Amino acid sequence: MAIRGIFRLLFLYDVAESIDLANLRRLLGARGGSAEQSFPRRTPGYVRFEQAPVVEPAEFVTVCPGVNAACPVKYYAFGAIVVQVELPFDCDWKSLVEEGAR
Repeated sequence: MAIRGIFRLLFLYDVAESIDLANLRRLLGARGGSAEQSFPRRTPGYVRFEQAPVVEPAEFVTVCPGVNAACPVKYYAFGAIVVQVELPFDCDWKSLVEEGAR
């Protein structure tokens, strides 16, 4: 039985006390946008970011020959940066562990 999906790896970096998101948007230009203010599912209305993070859309990088990964980046006002790596897979159950270890 074949399965397909995405391995999602999150790399979180604490880089500063704070990031000036308005200035970052200006520096990124058209590449930088804001994340949606809403959270998934039934999250209470009081759970929110004071300032929505700046999202730099996914760039595709070659991880190894024939494998490309989407890598969007989010910048948060409280000084954190999140690099998300999305690696697609299409294999059977037995190969899934090997794919995950790769």
